[in-house]
Amino acid sequence: MNVLDENIFELHRQQLEAWNIRVRQLGVDIGKLGMDDREEIIPLLHGLRRPTFFTRDKDFYHRWLRHPGYCLVYLDVTPDEAAQFIHRFLRHSNFRTQADIDSSNGIFRFTDFIKCLLISAGTFSK
Repeated sequence: MNVLDENIFELHRQQLEAWNIRVRQLGVDIGKLGMDDREEIIPLLHGLRRPTFFTRDKDFYHRWLRHPGYCLVYLDVTPDEAAQFIHRFLRHSNFRTQADIDSSNGIFRFTDFIKCLLISAGTFSK
């Protein structure tokens, strides 16, 4: 299950759905707007079946938040790039199956440096 934080634009949610990527968004389909990161969102993720949570909130980029029951993807990208990089992450050969995600650290961060490396290596196209 792909879960979008409330900080992902509605337009990007619609774009992901146009690409046939099923998503649920905090405050729209699941949970409520303004949920507290540690007190409400993390317990919500624990209650879902293997969710992948996409956020632009830096507060989720901490080692101690890693857990085998969910995957956190911190998008350290401009707001306008969120849908594009969610799409690229989900299409990436290293993260296509739940086993691939399970074998990783369980928390990922997209940054301008990583984007440049992946684009220059031909892994992602512009």
